[in-house]
Amino acid sequence: MNPFYSLWATPFGTRLALALIIAAGISASLYFIFLSWMVWRVFRNISAKRTALPAMSAVRRLHYQGELKYDIALSVMHESGAQPKCITYFKESSIGLNFSC
Repeated sequence: MNPFYSLWATPFGTRLALALIIAAGISASLYFIFLSWMVWRVFRNISAKRTALPAMSAVRRLHYQGELKYDIALSVMHESGAQPKCITYFKESSIGLNFSC
């Protein structure tokens, strides 16, 4: 019995490994496309809200401007891979709570 024998050393194992690598590449590509599409939808929604700002009253406009800044910052932090703790810190600091990240 060979202790260094591996399934991946056989012709079947080699084909299986290659198929798994290809499937992983396809999955990663589809995920990236889906993520890009979702980010595009978010920024399209934000720009639509931004174009509606001039028609609003001053109080409502200030409220929506604050929400838009928060949404953009949170989107950028999320897409950049920021830790959830830092995202929670940003969210809580925007409502007046101060915790260190």
